[in-house]
Amino acid sequence: MLLASNGDIALVNSVFFNVGETKASGFDFTANYVLNTDDMGRFEFSAQATLLDTFDRSFTVGGALNDLIGTDSTGPGDDFYIEWKGRYSVDWSYRGFSIYLGASCTDGNDDSDYVDTVNWEEFDYRGDDTWIFDAQVSYDIRDQFGSILRDTRVSLGARNLFDQDPPYASALFGNSTGYPGFLYNSEGQLFYLRLNKKL
Repeated sequence: MLLASNGDIALVNSVFFNVGETKASGFDFTANYVLNTDDMGRFEFSAQATLLDTFDRSFTVGGALNDLIGTDSTGPGDDFYIEWKGRYSVDWSYRGFSIYLGASCTDGNDDSDYVDTVNWEEFDYRGDDTWIFDAQVSYDIRDQFGSILRDTRVSLGARNLFDQDPPYASALFGNSTGYPGFLYNSEGQLFYLRLNKKL
């Protein structure tokens, strides 16, 4: 501790102590299945998901553990302790054609939008679960159109197929973008045409 000339405390030198406690548990799930058929082509199903089963924390020695699942992990509402997150897809291919459909799902979260300055009450709400879909249709050109187009793939696809907005996040007006920027981006619906050529 450093004292000023008048006796007031000017500086306190201290170290950080890990006095809190965190208990976390969860599960990761992965499943893949491939189905080959003679008349309908090849199907591939894939699922990956994460369950945050427990995330309890106390900030003082012997303090009560608080359940933080669904709550803001950053302060300004950029990220949350999400209970469920997953990615799911179906891929079909047959005679040069292929179709891909993928979906990502993120569980909802708890947030506070504003404060009643008369009664000093926070107005809390629960953000919705969010599904975002991607899709792509492709065709592999082999020898049908001569050597110039041989081994060429033409793809038409879409990211965020249904133009799903990210969920609203306020953090009592602390969020500058209006959505959790660590979980989502600002890209809306996007269609693309792609041409790949093997040389």
